[in-house]
Amino acid sequence: MRKLAALAVLFAVLALPLPLRPGIPVPVHAQPYDEELRQLLEKSLTLTELDREIERIGAIREETLAGLKEIEKRIGEMEIAIERQREKAGRVLRAYYMGDKLLLWQAFLSAGSLSELLRLWEMAEFIFRSDRDILLAYAESYRNLREERGRLEAYEKELAEVEFALQTQRERLLRLQREVDEALADRDDAEEVAELIRDIQTSWQSKGLPLIREYFDALSQAMGELPAWLQDQPGAVEFRGLRIVARLTDDQMNEFLRSRDERFRNLEFRFYEDNMTIEGKTESMELFVEGRYTVENDPVNVIRFHIDRLVFNGFELPDTTRADLEREFDLGLYPQQMLPFITAENAVLKDGVLEIGLRITL
Repeated sequence: MRKLAALAVLFAVLALPLPLRPGIPVPVHAQPYDEELRQLLEKSLTLTELDREIERIGAIREETLAGLKEIEKRIGEMEIAIERQREKAGRVLRAYYMGDKLLLWQAFLSAGSLSELLRLWEMAEFIFRSDRDILLAYAESYRNLREERGRLEAYEKELAEVEFALQTQRERLLRLQREVDEALADRDDAEEVAELIRDIQTSWQSKGLPLIREYFDALSQAMGELPAWLQDQPGAVEFRGLRIVARLTDDQMNEFLRSRDERFRNLEFRFYEDNMTIEGKTESMELFVEGRYTVENDPVNVIRFHIDRLVFNGFELPDTTRADLEREFDLGLYPQQMLPFITAENAVLKDGVLEIGLRITL
């Protein structure tokens, strides 16, 4: 029990926001807990992140419901307005069908002078323009109504997806909470472990997550400058007719990032076969990220970075945290920032190098 209390104090000390310090690399996965306790603490962090995800989805649900109600209100108002326009359009069409407008043509034929003919022409033009405006307004209102109904269907579909996601995450949280509760019930030091869990959850929310966001925000900003920087590196870009091969080594990646922000001196980027890793250590944090690149074309051509693993102070965080970081921070590479008329075809990670295949599109 004393040992566990000492570990809690150690974690609290490590969580203090001390100055960043480049130092001798240490294993990112190093941690002072036995495996059973480490897994329990990791699940407690997952609970915190699932709760945050449920809150995020809940906010989307409220926004979707508000949008749905607004569209339903607009459709109701439009249906009332379009009914009035339908009556006007019906009167116009009936007048043409019943031959009421023939009187104008008869008046043209019986005009006794040029001035009378011109006056009749102006009157006829006004009537026809008014009839046309009524019919066009009705057609436009009907088109707008159809568009709003399409938006309503899209919102209803989105709401169903959000409701499903919300239910899925709630069920996942309940299952995991049961596992944590059962694991605590089997321990003699349950009270101390529960306190340690609360300390770790609080530290993650107040220090760990903000620090990771700070790093990802800096990475996102730096990545926007990488294509132009790479273009200036000797031998990095090779032209082969209408095809281009761009190569970026992990040493170049580290050099580039550290030239942009001193904080990146605490991080080490490494390229391996089919994946990339980011490892780093400060006085208060050990971070490990593993990911990969894919080429996407919708909505724009981009070499997108996907986070496959995220480990903080030895605890692996869930998929919801990774997805949240990907949504919030864009770590992708946009080839058209290098040249406006090129398109990425593939991105291949090899040992020590990222190789990007590009095509010139004229």
